[in-house]
Amino acid sequence: MDVTVAAYYIKEEKISYSEYIDNMNIINKAVTEMQKNLMQDYGVYKKTRFGILVSSIQKIIAIDQEFKDLLFFMGLINYKNISRDLLINFKNEKIVNNFIAYLKEFSIITEERKNKNNKIDNFTILKSSNIIIRHYLQQLLFLGECRVIAARGAKILQQYLKFNEKKLSSIDRDNYYEHIEAFLQNKDLLDNDILAYYSKILGIYYVGNENYDKAKKLLENALEYYNLNKKMYGKEIANISVNSGELYLFSGGYEKAKKSLEIARQFYSQNIEEYECVLSWTYGLMGYTCRALEQYEQARIYLDKSLAIHSGCSNFDKKTRLLTYLGSVHRNLGNYDLAITLLTSANNLIIDFYGKNHFKKYWIDNYLGQTYLCKGEYLKAKELLEVAVIKYQNLYGKKDKRTAEISIWLGTLKSYIGEYAESQAILSFAHKRFVKIYPENHLKIAWCATSLGEVYRQLKEYDLSQRYLEQAQAIFSLKLAKNNIKIAWNTLNLGLLYRDQNKLVKAEQYFQKSFDIYMKNNGLQHKRTATVLAELGYIKFLKGDSAAGSGMIKKALRIMVTKNYTRRYIALIQLAEINFSKLKNNLSDEEKRNITNQTLLYMNQALEIVTNNFPSSSTCSEEIQYKMKQYQNRLP
Repeated sequence: MDVTVAAYYIKEEKISYSEYIDNMNIINKAVTEMQKNLMQDYGVYKKTRFGILVSSIQKIIAIDQEFKDLLFFMGLINYKNISRDLLINFKNEKIVNNFIAYLKEFSIITEERKNKNNKIDNFTILKSSNIIIRHYLQQLLFLGECRVIAARGAKILQQYLKFNEKKLSSIDRDNYYEHIEAFLQNKDLLDNDILAYYSKILGIYYVGNENYDKAKKLLENALEYYNLNKKMYGKEIANISVNSGELYLFSGGYEKAKKSLEIARQFYSQNIEEYECVLSWTYGLMGYTCRALEQYEQARIYLDKSLAIHSGCSNFDKKTRLLTYLGSVHRNLGNYDLAITLLTSANNLIIDFYGKNHFKKYWIDNYLGQTYLCKGEYLKAKELLEVAVIKYQNLYGKKDKRTAEISIWLGTLKSYIGEYAESQAILSFAHKRFVKIYPENHLKIAWCATSLGEVYRQLKEYDLSQRYLEQAQAIFSLKLAKNNIKIAWNTLNLGLLYRDQNKLVKAEQYFQKSFDIYMKNNGLQHKRTATVLAELGYIKFLKGDSAAGSGMIKKALRIMVTKNYTRRYIALIQLAEINFSKLKNNLSDEEKRNITNQTLLYMNQALEIVTNNFPSSSTCSEEIQYKMKQYQNRLP
């Protein structure tokens, strides 16, 4: 590389080799010192290449002094994808065209992208070249001049985004923010106001890209400065607060999210007319935060208010997200048909605007799949979730956290329909990804661990089941209130684990704890409360009290029937077992026949539910039919 560049330099400059050597030796002391420093930071950068670059910079500046400012500005931003239009905002088009021509002539440009008029749209230089340009010109210019150019650059970057944001492609937009990230590294040249402003907009960009670690640090830095004068920077603080709220919400910091969003809400509520759309979004995030905290009724109130305010806003993407959030809340409230209506409305908006194959449609399909899963319509749930997972894998990759997250729902579905091996594979992979992606004791790790523990119980791998369920219990107990329904859910699964190991006393204790939490949160008439009531009844039967056990399960079943809860088939199977246990040798043939017929009636009802709602791949109907044959074989 260096030999090629040297040969090109000698040819273009029409000098002898000895003159070339002289030129390499006249680099001033300041530049030599700079080279030494750069070698320490970036490794050995050969003096030949270094000298040619500095000599080229000197010649470019000598051609036109306007190039000096352009070179320094270029040194302040990212070395890749430097936009011609951005430079034109800094200097006029004629100067920029000449500047790019000379950069190319002196082989400083390494890559370029041309437009339809065959003009360079953007270009790339070596990272090391960019560093040298910045340091060399900082030596050449007075500190005051550097700061003036940097301040002007800050203004140009701001104006460029303001006038071009809607026109920028997603790639050019990403390139722009890479320039902002590089620009922020020049802390010695930027005043605190500029640093805070660009920390804020870059942090907001990272929130949108779900890069929450980077976003958090940037937004906190900006907020620290703006909080020094809250009266002057109220709007900036509110802007950061709503984005910080979103950040905390989707990284699991729900209480922090509530506090940040409330700060934003208070500011925007002072002038609803001016801040209508951002206030709507703030209420939407507050609603979804309440949903994460399982405060579903409050979540519904906030989201209803959000959509009511949003009616005057034109932000199409926000509206689809608000409809999706509200749909998910109604799913949690058990209003499945309304949830499906809201989610279908959101999906139709996406299809009308983007078409049927847009990734946002599959994001909503995921929520629809979850709703059908909770409703017990497993055929529809399977169809939606399998397609959504495949689309996410194709778009983001199998290891992406978004793919892992929706995969959990598919893994849970497969557990419900008896496809335990597939469920275990999906959930194990998701759990490994979550452990790697999220910090220790993150709630999403616990969520996945509960589902995985449940599957291992079904596979009779009890040690693994206990390991994951106890991991989940520890995280939930650390992060959530003691009566949180996630603790009730995991406690139920621990009870099932101990029941399957015939540790009935311990199992009953866990079921009772789970039942008490569900009662406190949901009341008796909820399907989850009824599920645990049935398990308490089954434990009573296993401990020898058939009458009490049967009564409790029948009471639970009546609640499940009113909710049209698909998993009531389990209670029917339990009733069949209890009923069949009454079959004794000392009974008459008619009594035996009546008991067997009632047993088979329960099993047929369970089979009908499974046949109507489970996919053909499910083994559940085969298991029920096998059990029915066992009962039939004992007919008198």
